[in-house]
Amino acid sequence: MPHKKTVKTIIFFCLAWTVFFTLNSCTCALWTRQDFGKLEQAAQKSDAKAQLLVGEIYEFGVGVPADEGIAARWYQMAANQNEPQGQFYLGMMHDRGAPLEWDAAAALGRLFQSAELGYEKAQIALALLYFKDKGLREEIAGRIERYRENARRGDAPAQYVLGWAFAEGVGLKINPREAVDWYRRSAAQGYTKAQMALGGIYLAGKVAPMDLSEAEKWYEKSAASEFAARLQLNRLRQTDARRHSKDQHGELLRHADASLRNYIHVQRLLIESEKGKNNALVLRACRSIDGLDPAFGDVFAVCEAVYQNNSDKTGSRVEAARQALKAKDWNRFSVIASGLMEPDFDPEQIRGLVGCAWRALDKETRAAAYNIEAQLQKLETAVRSDIYRKNNAMLIPVWTDAFKAALSRARRENPADPSLGALALRGAQVMPNLQQLMKRQKPQQPQKSVVAAKKPPQVLIPGEEDYKKAHEIFAAGRFAEAAGIFEKTTRIRGFRHIAQSYIYMGICNLALINPANVSQARKLRMKGIVCFQNGLRFDRRAALPAGYDKYEPVFTEAKEKMK
Repeated sequence: MPHKKTVKTIIFFCLAWTVFFTLNSCTCALWTRQDFGKLEQAAQKSDAKAQLLVGEIYEFGVGVPADEGIAARWYQMAANQNEPQGQFYLGMMHDRGAPLEWDAAAALGRLFQSAELGYEKAQIALALLYFKDKGLREEIAGRIERYRENARRGDAPAQYVLGWAFAEGVGLKINPREAVDWYRRSAAQGYTKAQMALGGIYLAGKVAPMDLSEAEKWYEKSAASEFAARLQLNRLRQTDARRHSKDQHGELLRHADASLRNYIHVQRLLIESEKGKNNALVLRACRSIDGLDPAFGDVFAVCEAVYQNNSDKTGSRVEAARQALKAKDWNRFSVIASGLMEPDFDPEQIRGLVGCAWRALDKETRAAAYNIEAQLQKLETAVRSDIYRKNNAMLIPVWTDAFKAALSRARRENPADPSLGALALRGAQVMPNLQQLMKRQKPQQPQKSVVAAKKPPQVLIPGEEDYKKAHEIFAAGRFAEAAGIFEKTTRIRGFRHIAQSYIYMGICNLALINPANVSQARKLRMKGIVCFQNGLRFDRRAALPAGYDKYEPVFTEAKEKMK
């Protein structure tokens, strides 16, 4: 019996050690200080991918104290070697104002450089930035217009840029057909990034109908210089990409350069080490190797979980931004969009939000163009008809100012819209002619009387003096006093500036709002809406004066409530 008990004990310990060693051999390698030392050495030898990884390790504090300032320096080194992800991170840091100084121009420049190099998230970020920061719209639209000029001359990189500008909505209304057309022109000239883009488009089947043979054709053309294209091509030619053996994965990786192989290896180590502890880093690592790692299926379950978690977390903010667009509250949308401008945003959710923003802006632009067209038609009639011009001589300067202000405001909101450009061109043709005709037009001379009549005393038009005085007080910032005088001019029957007096009354009330006094703020806002509505009732073409765009949402609300 004792002998049998000893044998059982020995067998138990043997089995326990066997299980321990088996499990230990199956455990994936984890990130160590030694791994960081090797990575840092590669980074110091100007390996751009290694520099990017060292920056991420410092940003998230993996085995080292978290320090975004040090991370930014490593990203800068990677960006200096045209590493698109490094450019992207620097652009986002400049937009956020931490750890780098807030600099809208620098953020825009970095994001464009990254997007030109083919980094898809930079392209999507630029589309969101266009709506988030109105002050950058003209600059973004101007850059895209310069690319368009070069693209028409046959420049392949510019054609590629125009492709993603139309695809993502960067300064241009989203147009899938135009996007594919410009990608094709660029790809036909052998531009690899455009060939890759076309392969992705035909594989995904969203921008254009899914066509696996077309996807395979374009991936094959770019496979020689792009490892990601070679990997996609291999997957397309396999019945089940997840059944690849380790040998097949290794064979595929041999076609990648040493820097990329090390990059994939380190990201996999970070995923295994940080899963369950640092989801933000795992999310970034997963997105970085998704589409680059032949054995991505091994970490697919981990990555899918962090993708879903990030999507759920972002979803509520995206919905809030959609509601702001629905309410035409662009200021609130901008605040929410600023919070969404993070390096690890969900690409598909931001794409959907950008599409929603373009639909909202397009609707507003159509309404603005309709009003501008009506104003322009009156000016064109004044050029054609002497009688019309003489009868409306006093109103023509007012119409001219209203046309210019409305057109200027609409073009700031949507600078690349072709309909506004056409209206501006017509206006540029009409204005000089109208000015010349107005100068030639002489007032009617009274018939000469035999008896010299005494000159009648100069009579001021009722309300003009008060209106002028109200403007002076308004300009001095005394809004309560100005509102009272403007209200006085609205009671003068037939006064030609009644509509504008109401508009200025509305602005005065809104300018007096103090956010700390919620009850009073609501009353003043309602007064502002009512004043705007009264102005529009006297002249449906009335508009806010130049420089008061911040009250446009309230003005628009007043219009909507009148319908």
